[in-house]
Amino acid sequence: MKRRTVRVAVGVAAVAMTAVGLGIAVGWVPEPKDNRSVVPQWLQNVGGKEAAAYLRVQIPADAQDVKGAGADGWDADSYLLSFTVPHAEAEAIAADLRLDEPLKSHPPLPPREYPSPVSFAHLGLPSPDTVPNARTGSVCPPCIGDKRRSMLQSIGITLQDLGDGITRVYLGGQ
Repeated sequence: MKRRTVRVAVGVAAVAMTAVGLGIAVGWVPEPKDNRSVVPQWLQNVGGKEAAAYLRVQIPADAQDVKGAGADGWDADSYLLSFTVPHAEAEAIAADLRLDEPLKSHPPLPPREYPSPVSFAHLGLPSPDTVPNARTGSVCPPCIGDKRRSMLQSIGITLQDLGDGITRVYLGGQ
């Protein structure tokens, strides 16, 4: 009698695991428990000022083409911020983040056919990893003890040299 009970229990567990595996294979995603969408939703009335406040970044007074947005995701909120400033101010913003490593140059990647749901395309900008003349870095604020930004898991920055001493700053954080 005990052997049969064990076999039935193992069989039920195997069927349950197979059903979950099959659901994942066909694209089924469990509904989030807090009713937030699995696909991030853009927040209304969030611009550069609000994104800068969330990221704890000061937008320089002479910044041009300031754009910002926020997205409500099922596991974390994400905020994007971009603007152009003189090169020295862009470098100061990067230094203030206390990056894990110095900014690194990278060759531009080809544009993605399917950009991520939270992308700079929402701001009318190309993805930072596809632009030429760019250097990129990131930081985990809690990991480095940055109390100003301790509620953020990560911040990424890309500085794109636009020429004539002007730099486009891309910031993203969650």
